[in-house]
Amino acid sequence: MIILQKVGRKIDPKLDLTAYICQLQPVKLITLNYPLMKKVRHSVLQLFLILAISSSPLNIQAQDPDQGLLWEISGNSMPQSSYLFGTIHFISNKDFFMTKQIKETMKACKILSTETLMNHHTRNVLNRNAHLPDGGSLEDLMSPEDYEKVKSFFVSQLRVKRLRFDLHYKHLKPLVLSTTMTMLHLGNSVKFYETEFLKLARKYDMETLGLETIEVEIEAMNHFPLEDQVAALLHSVENFDQHFGDFEELVDAYKAGDLESILQITLRPSEDNYEFHRHFIDYRNIDWLTKMDKKMDLAPTFFAVGAAHLGGDNGLIKLLRQKGYTLNAVEIKRLNKFEEGP
Repeated sequence: MIILQKVGRKIDPKLDLTAYICQLQPVKLITLNYPLMKKVRHSVLQLFLILAISSSPLNIQAQDPDQGLLWEISGNSMPQSSYLFGTIHFISNKDFFMTKQIKETMKACKILSTETLMNHHTRNVLNRNAHLPDGGSLEDLMSPEDYEKVKSFFVSQLRVKRLRFDLHYKHLKPLVLSTTMTMLHLGNSVKFYETEFLKLARKYDMETLGLETIEVEIEAMNHFPLEDQVAALLHSVENFDQHFGDFEELVDAYKAGDLESILQITLRPSEDNYEFHRHFIDYRNIDWLTKMDKKMDLAPTFFAVGAAHLGGDNGLIKLLRQKGYTLNAVEIKRLNKFEEGP
């Protein structure tokens, strides 16, 4: 999910949508993710790092024509190409890459289109939906023993002060707490692709648009039942090494531009909740198609959405091809750890 700045509103351009939510509360990041049911086997976090590098030379998506993060969209009588880029919500500094080639591709477009447009209304909806309803507390959702287990983990392992947990964290939804853990573990050594793209859009004087309202995304999230959020949170606390290992595996797939693996890793925990997968991925992809058509008719557009929306039978690549567009993977060449560009 990419953060957008509405013209005329004083919204910090350094914040992406997840970073904004975390500014509301003493957490560093909130990342959306798929459900782990009561028989949880894998990390919640991997599901939403959709919402998806060594220092040696790297060529991404050079081998498989149906894999890759950056795609050229042409055909259907368009005078100029548009582009589709799969994002990951956050990544460590050492793994982050933003090549001159990616920047130049984006600069050739007139519009940056991401998932949700950031404005005052969006901020209010996000703030409201990050919290348990009616001032509820995590204590109301689990046994005293499980609550103390979660609280002790945040205090001892993530260095959250007990008073801060009591005042703020315990009022957040279990989903929010689950997806905060990895970011807290990484500390300050992270980069947000959403933030970097927004900075470039401002620099290049691009229009910034969203593919949907925040209500659509929140509605999809509501297919993750609260009791399953609790189960997911407990699983992540009790199996944090696996939780973080899932994140690292997803990052490896992302760095390789391996859309198939990204989707497979993402879908592992959702085997028991296909309904959620349909609402959060499939239905939204289908809804975006008409909106992508209209934006590309207006001007060359750089679409930046979660990487898990790209692949699969209901992924954007296949859906756009079915509409008559030609999609070709663009090889991303990266020779230096931090490659500067315009």
